[in-house]
Order: sequence, then C-alpha cells, then structure tokens
Amino acid sequence: MESRVIGVGHAEHLAPSVSSLINNFGVEISSIDEIAVTVGPGSFMGARVGLSFAAGLALPRGLVTRPITTLEALWLSAPKDAAGAVLIDARRGQVYGQAFGPAREKRSEPFLLGHDEARARLGAQPGTLVGSGAALLYPEAEITGPATPDLALLLAAASELPEGPLRPLYLRPPDAKPPRSRAGTGK
Repeated sequence: MESRVIGVGHAEHLAPSVSSLINNFGVEISSIDEIAVTVGPGSFMGARVGLSFAAGLALPRGLVTRPITTLEALWLSAPKDAAGAVLIDARRGQVYGQAFGPAREKRSEPFLLGHDEARARLGAQPGTLVGSGAALLYPEAEITGPATPDLALLLAAASELPEGPLRPLYLRPPDAKPPRSRAGTGK
C-alpha cells in the first residue's frame, strides 16, 4: 500500500500510484469489482480528483462503489470499543470533526467549526481523539491513530461499507468565486 501527503498535483500522482499498486500486487484491473474511496472533508481538489478517478474506474464497468468520509476512515484507527471524536485541522482556526460512539456509531454529523466552538460542542473530556486537529484543541490529550487514514484498516473495512453514490462531502465553500460582472455592462 502507498500513502503520500502532497500539497498539489493530485491528478498527476493518482493514476501512476494506482497503476504501480496494481502491478506490485499482481492484480488484474478486470478482477476489481468494488471501489471504496474517501469523499472528504479535506482538500477541495484532492476530493474532486479522487472521486473523479474512482468514478472513472467504477462507472464504465458498473462496479459497486463504497464511499466513506475521511472522518469515518480515521475513526477506523480508534480502539473498537472507544467513544470520542475525529478532528482534522481545517486551517483558518477551524477543524473538521465528528463524534463517534463505542460501536463505531456516529454521534454527530460531520462539522466545520472554530476551535472554541468545537471544544464547546465536544466538551472538556471528549474521550478518544484521532486526527491532525485533535492536538490543536486538546494539547494535553493523548492522540490515537494516524493523522491520515490507515490504508490497511480502510481496505479491511471496505467490504463492510454501505454501497452508495460517490458524492463529495464539502463542509466549507470553495475559495474560488465566479467573476462578478462589471456594473452597467451586463458582462
């Protein structure tokens, strides 16, 4: 398995990485019958590129698709009987987050909140903490699991994920804005 943290160039890296992975394991692309993919939150372009690539593999062959949020994928690294939260640094003084229970049930919907608001929502003792944003909110707490989803855990859980359409989970609007027309010109 391969995992890379890259700032830009998702599209350029994804196809060669998947090709290398398939070749290294001696898998025939025709033998793949399901696609599991994280749908966000996270990098706007990363989510779009990943979902587009997964859809490009799945749609022509009618493959089963199994979406999972980045928050759920990170929670896979928490102990199975744990309750707590996943928090991802969303920059700008905010975190993406979600609370989970001991049977891996969702105790909240995914959220994007400022640090103080997220701490207020989760409380002083939120339980097990996972993700890159956990230390920002709870610097004294012990953080469980990696800052990015563990691919081995995701692969092991993939067949148990519910089937569903590949739709991105955007919790923040895109930074890009459509150009405004010039006043009085209609353009």
